[in-house]
Amino acid sequence: MGMVGLSYEQFTLGYSYDAGTSQLAGYNGGSHEILIGLRLKKKNQEVCINKFW
Repeated sequence: MGMVGLSYEQFTLGYSYDAGTSQLAGYNGGSHEILIGLRLKKKNQEVCINKFW
């Protein structure tokens, strides 16, 4: 298995390859995975410090 990834600010890009090692490896050429991500920013939240609220 091999993985490569890159993150820049709120964007993420990744690639993964998984090679089969079982007896079925001759029938399976492995699997590929591509990841594209976007991290959304949360709004600032007000925290109430009053324990009885």
